[in-house]
Amino acid sequence: AKSMKEEFEIYGFSNTAMYFIGAIKVMLASGLLLSIWYPLLAIPMAAGMGIFMLGAIAMHFKANDPSIRSYPAFALLICCILIIVLETFPMG
Repeated sequence: AKSMKEEFEIYGFSNTAMYFIGAIKVMLASGLLLSIWYPLLAIPMAAGMGIFMLGAIAMHFKANDPSIRSYPAFALLICCILIIVLETFPMG
């Protein structure tokens, strides 16, 4: 796929779903940024984004994409897990 629209069509999602998922991801990312100043947002925002990244990884595998296509989602999933762990068990 050469665009997000084409990618979502391959995964079997409508344009409405593409915009809805995009809006949720922007809200979660904004919430993660806000968690710098409002730490109580960190765990729920990271958990939400992590769930979306699990979905993204699943869709890449479902579409038989090359594994490299799922690496960004996997990297973000790892970051979300780290945020949750470090917020739950602070170091120092």
